[in-house]
Amino acid sequence: DGILTGNDDQLFFDRTLSMFTGDKKRGGNVVTTLNGDAQRAAFKGLGEKKGAVVALDPKSGAILALA
Repeated sequence: DGILTGNDDQLFFDRTLSMFTGDKKRGGNVVTTLNGDAQRAAFKGLGEKKGAVVALDPKSGAILALA
């Protein structure tokens, strides 16, 4: 992904500015919606069983846990 690697054309100004300031090229940020407590509960609840656990926020669609 161009944003994450810092190569997207939308970041042209940032790349140009960094040539003059000497700053390293930066990519975009990654923000997760995982909830630590929900993640631990999903992992513990699954235990040694085969399967998967997914917890979603029904209002936003945010992924709260994956195990």
